[in-house]
Amino acid sequence: MLVTMQRDVFEMMDDGALISACFKPLIKTYKEVSSKDGDTGDFYRKLTSSQQVLFIFNTYYSHVIESAEEFYWWSAFFLAQEVRWTVLNEKMRELGDLEFVSLLQDVEGILHTRDSQYTRILCNVDLDHIKQKLSQRKLGLGLSCLKQPNK
Repeated sequence: MLVTMQRDVFEMMDDGALISACFKPLIKTYKEVSSKDGDTGDFYRKLTSSQQVLFIFNTYYSHVIESAEEFYWWSAFFLAQEVRWTVLNEKMRELGDLEFVSLLQDVEGILHTRDSQYTRILCNVDLDHIKQKLSQRKLGLGLSCLKQPNK
């Protein structure tokens, strides 16, 4: 999947605009594949290595920066889906962002010791049920329809 743009437009974009221009078609395609119960793993494998880095990082980061609760929930969600967590760690290592990898390791340690029960609950979530609920709402609420356990 190649994003095309004029050279002068490319050169005038700041980092944020460039990231957005490259990410939007990826997330659009991902959502289309996902909404049709397609193979999102196949979608991911077809991306270039750079697109994979952009996709996995941006899907994590764009959620966790919203609040402490979102950081906690989305980190637990990624961790519960072992492939996502592993890929996020691997891609950050490939970039040489060892500080971020260290942060992810700290988060993982905290979630495993403090909330291992919560992580196990997320592993058993019925994702088809969640997709159905979200498609009924169509309000872009993410996965906030899931209740977080009492702390």
